[in-house]
Amino acid sequence: QSDNIGTSAGANIGQFGGTGTVNVDGGTLRFVGAANAYMNIGFQFDSTQPGNVATNSAGTGSLILTNGAQFSMADGTGSSGLQLGKGVGSATMEIRSGSVANLDLGDATASTFISVGGGQSGAGVATLLVSGTGSRLEGVGFLGVGWSGENNTTGGNGRLIVENGGKIVTANGFTVG
Repeated sequence: QSDNIGTSAGANIGQFGGTGTVNVDGGTLRFVGAANAYMNIGFQFDSTQPGNVATNSAGTGSLILTNGAQFSMADGTGSSGLQLGKGVGSATMEIRSGSVANLDLGDATASTFISVGGGQSGAGVATLLVSGTGSRLEGVGFLGVGWSGENNTTGGNGRLIVENGGKIVTANGFTVG
C-alpha cells in the first residue's frame, strides 16, 4: 500500500524517454487525503508551458491492476485526472480480474477526468482495458478517448476496450475521437 497524504498528490509513470511499469496484483495503490490528485502514464511534458524543460523524448508507461487490486485517487473534495499517452507518449492501463480503479471517492464531479491517447500533437498513443467480472473503472466525471482536451489541437490515438463483464461508470459521459 502506498499512501500520499496532503492536499495534492501525483505520480508519473514513464516520462522523458523512460519506461515505467507498475503492477498491482491483489494489492492497493491509493492517494490518501488528497483533494487534488493526478497520474500521468507514458507522457511528455508540454515544453512550451512556463517552468517545463524542453525535451523531445516521450515516455512509455503502464499500470496493470489484477486479482482484485484497488486503485484510488482523490477524496472527492477537489479534482483528479489520469492521463494515458499524453503529448507523444505511449501508455497502457489494464483493469482485470475483479480489480477496481476509482478516480474520485466522492461523487465523480466534472472535475475528474481520464484522457486515453490525448496529446497536443496528435501523437499520443494509449489503450485502456477493463476486462472481467467485477472489474470497474469508476468515479470518472469525463472520459476522453483519442481526445486532446485542448482547443484547436489534434487529439491522440486512444483505444478503449471493455469486455467480459468489465464496467466503466462516468458521471458526465465520454468522447471517442
